[in-house]
Amino acid sequence: LGATEEEMLGTVVRLVIQAMIPAVRAMGVAWGEALNAARQRREIGIRLTTTEKRMSTVEASSILQVGEAASGEEVESAFTRMFEANAPDKGGSLYLQSKILQARRRLTEPPERRVTPSLPPSLSGSTIPSSSEAMMM
Repeated sequence: LGATEEEMLGTVVRLVIQAMIPAVRAMGVAWGEALNAARQRREIGIRLTTTEKRMSTVEASSILQVGEAASGEEVESAFTRMFEANAPDKGGSLYLQSKILQARRRLTEPPERRVTPSLPPSLSGSTIPSSSEAMMM
């Protein structure tokens, strides 16, 4: 290649690289935004899983076949009986055992956590009383 051809080739390469830089930057920005959006969706999914898909005390007591106000001993007895009866080696399944375990956890958790999640006041049309109003009830 002659000197002028090398200069032209250098100019073309420089122009191509200069044209690619904004495209690469735009791809980086788009990738970052997509990553942030995925993180937000995952966080929302985690919140939905822990609040909306939580087993109710009614469902838990139904699974263990005990009353909602069953004592800890009654819950443990029912849990042991049903967990062992549904063991995979006895014809049961891990899925059933997981539901039985989840039911026990739900019924043995502290009373303040036993409240079944409900719709927020903005969606249900009701208002939540303040702590002082609730104490007067």
